[in-house]
Amino acid sequence: MEAGERFEVRLRASLLTWLDMARREVRGILEGRDPEYLHRYRVNLRRCRGVLRAHKHALDPSGRKRADRALKVLVKPTNAARDLDVMLDDCGKWSKVMCDEPVIAEGMRRLKAQVARRKRSAYRALWDWLESEKAGKAFDEAIDALQSLGVIGRFAGQSYECVTEREFIKRYRMIMKRHARYTESGVTPEQWHALRLSIKSARYLAESLEKPGKAMRKSIKQLKHLQDELGRIQDWHVQRARVVHMLGQPRQPDDVKIALASIYGWLTARLAHHTRGEQ
Repeated sequence: MEAGERFEVRLRASLLTWLDMARREVRGILEGRDPEYLHRYRVNLRRCRGVLRAHKHALDPSGRKRADRALKVLVKPTNAARDLDVMLDDCGKWSKVMCDEPVIAEGMRRLKAQVARRKRSAYRALWDWLESEKAGKAFDEAIDALQSLGVIGRFAGQSYECVTEREFIKRYRMIMKRHARYTESGVTPEQWHALRLSIKSARYLAESLEKPGKAMRKSIKQLKHLQDELGRIQDWHVQRARVVHMLGQPRQPDDVKIALASIYGWLTARLAHHTRGEQ
């Protein structure tokens, strides 16, 4: 792609490329050999949505909302499978720090088997959806929505690099100010999650440039560190909610309940430590 390429041309081309990259991961997801296929599928769709969100001031609102809805339809069926991928991986980590007592060790073993069964069920539902006519239509709608994106007049014809660099600088400054304010005063999990989404959008913006400058590369590295930190916190909140749900299920074996209660305590302690550290 040319550095001086028109904003609207480059934006549509980039979004369609990322959508195609996501679609290319479907075969690997259906084969079920490696969760990284699903991870890459989601990353490419998140990149599309993040750049759309970041450039919202330059895009026709109705077209941008249509494109975002279409992309969201492609992401939503993957949420349960990905969450259980992460939780199953974490079960292995939790087993190493919580299995001092035999009853907890046995509960963790049975819990891991339970999560693995849920994961298989979630993947079967995802495979059914990916192979369905609905999925094909969802991809067609996303392609059409991205191809039809309208650009607000004053941005049409401008260089993609120039528009994107300006937007990144503005968003980077906003993110750092908000992070400093949140760290000082303390905020809700929802606010931290919203900040993490803003960080992702800014990173995807910068990474869509051909050759980010030295200062921008430094800023990207800083944002990645913040994103990783907030990602761990978000994962803890999601996992704790799932643990509460599993604890409330009928006929849950006592040793599994003990293991779940131990995990709940571990997650709560981590979140409390983070909250104290931020204040």
